[in-house]
Amino acid sequence: MRAGRSAGIAASVVTATAIAAVASLAGCGAAPTDAAPSPALEVEVRALGERLDRIEEAIAGLHRKVDALAARPADAAPPPGDPGVPPEPPPPPARGTLKGTVLAADDRSGIYLVSLGTKDGLKAGDDLTVHRGDTFVAVVVVDKPFADKASVVVKEQDGRPLKNSPIRQGDRVATIE
Repeated sequence: MRAGRSAGIAASVVTATAIAAVASLAGCGAAPTDAAPSPALEVEVRALGERLDRIEEAIAGLHRKVDALAARPADAAPPPGDPGVPPEPPPPPARGTLKGTVLAADDRSGIYLVSLGTKDGLKAGDDLTVHRGDTFVAVVVVDKPFADKASVVVKEQDGRPLKNSPIRQGDRVATIE
């Protein structure tokens, strides 16, 4: 890489000198020069050469990583702490009867918020029963599940809501198995 960089610097110096000569011939006000380039130009060329070295080193490191990944069997686990491979998400918990509570209730809009979510294994379309003590209140269906909560609406059957009384904050919910 050093020989290539030195040749590149020399070519840059020659190019800078040629540009100055062409500019003077074109009447751009720059005087033709047979002298060495200015110290400022030499500093800039040196800085660009050092930057090029760092970029080439980074590219070489990436090539080594690609080669290592290509040599690894397809079913091999990634090395520990490999930042290039995102961790696998944990599987949802084994699903039994899920139990939670109504966190917020708005009977006017018909939208309710429950304390169960996708990390509990809940998904859109799941049915839940709502109870207050031993009294059945309603059957709701999950509308939009989030990680730790879900919005639900009252389920309808034959165009009629499956609801005996208003749903309130604090009512208990459970999945229907």
